[in-house]
Amino acid sequence: MIEESFVRLYAHDFVQLAWRSEIGQPVIEPLRRRMDDLRRHSDLMLIRKGADHLTAVIARLRDEAERFNPRMVQKGIDPLDAQKRHRIFLLDVAEQLSAAPMAEDSTMSLPAIRRRR
Repeated sequence: MIEESFVRLYAHDFVQLAWRSEIGQPVIEPLRRRMDDLRRHSDLMLIRKGADHLTAVIARLRDEAERFNPRMVQKGIDPLDAQKRHRIFLLDVAEQLSAAPMAEDSTMSLPAIRRRR
């Protein structure tokens, strides 16, 4: 069973990052970190609850990409352009989450063991 609070939490965070990018705040590192958190957390939820929470968050992001509140846009910004950027941002996040995660180099890896002769 998918936990609605889980989906709501991560969808809200990504929507907030979309708004932050709209006002010019740096979001690349927080976005990467939050996506990594989501992947790890959804793996844990898969083990505990047996449902694919990552897929549910991706579906919610696609829904949220179509929602837009023009009252949140700063003065002087065209609401239609802001809506397009908001939609593109969230759909891009959904696509990145849909793709297989990139292998990370572990900073904890051990050096290669050499065989003795």
